[in-house]
Amino acid sequence: MMVNCTVSIGILKNDRIDILLETDQKKKEQLFQQLYDDISQNLVPIRPNRYYHRTKGQLAGKYSSTHKRAY
Repeated sequence: MMVNCTVSIGILKNDRIDILLETDQKKKEQLFQQLYDDISQNLVPIRPNRYYHRTKGQLAGKYSSTHKRAY
């Protein structure tokens, strides 16, 4: 299993400011542990020998990944 990077970035983006601005070390460790638990719950299976042919040309840019919501 592998961590889903896209969802992890979304979770980290929301919570990193709170962790950095927190002054109490104990509270900071709790927030970091909660962040770690949230990220570790979003796992993706690694499937061996998976390969899909990539579309190239005009169809490749029609629905690019920049328009897809992940988090």
